[in-house]
Amino acid sequence: MHDEIPDDEPEEPLPYAPPPLPPDTGWTITGALEFGWTTLTSNPIVIVAVIVGTVPGVLLGGVRGVLVSLTERARGAEAALLGAGIGFVGLLELVVGVYFAMVLTRYFIDTARGRSPDVGSLFTGGPYLSAFAASLIQMVAVLLGICALVVPGVILALGLSQTQALVVDGRLGPWDAIKRSWEITQGWKLRILGLWLVSILVALVGVMACVVGLVPAAAIIYAANAYTYLHIVGERPVRQR
Repeated sequence: MHDEIPDDEPEEPLPYAPPPLPPDTGWTITGALEFGWTTLTSNPIVIVAVIVGTVPGVLLGGVRGVLVSLTERARGAEAALLGAGIGFVGLLELVVGVYFAMVLTRYFIDTARGRSPDVGSLFTGGPYLSAFAASLIQMVAVLLGICALVVPGVILALGLSQTQALVVDGRLGPWDAIKRSWEITQGWKLRILGLWLVSILVALVGVMACVVGLVPAAAIIYAANAYTYLHIVGERPVRQR
């Protein structure tokens, strides 16, 4: 009789499974920036949208800066009053900033789908409370990650980068948007990081162009991010003509 050959023992599962590679959607950093540039040149109204969406925050930031400078010479009750004013303006800046980040995100996602939203759509509202809550959770998580040797904060920022878009476009609640963003960015983090680094260079070029260039630079970056979001969720952006 022949000795029976024992079956191979099943392999133990690895304690860590690497994230799957993103599907080959044709996304590239160059493609994202080209899409942003095409959006800007074929639809210049996006410049107006960016101006409308950023001016309130810039003005509030200027007011806060003036109050901070005044506190350097203030004493007693005056200093306390100025401190309260700085806190109030800072809070207002956050509230307004989240609102316009929300509506600009929606505006550029609609544009990336081939629609032609008008500037008035920036004032039609949206799921603001969800967007605000998601932004706070996202900021706290990233700050805690940065405190833990920086790298975890960067990873969290990349993994949660699609949260705002999912709240606005997918109408998800804060926690669902955060969890979904973490899921869909598996395999995309390095690509998103590369886009962020190049976006910084685009913004620097805008600053060098007498600062005024920051507005078209911001439009290109917003459009490139919307292009990336649609690729991540499996859609094909529509190039403006």
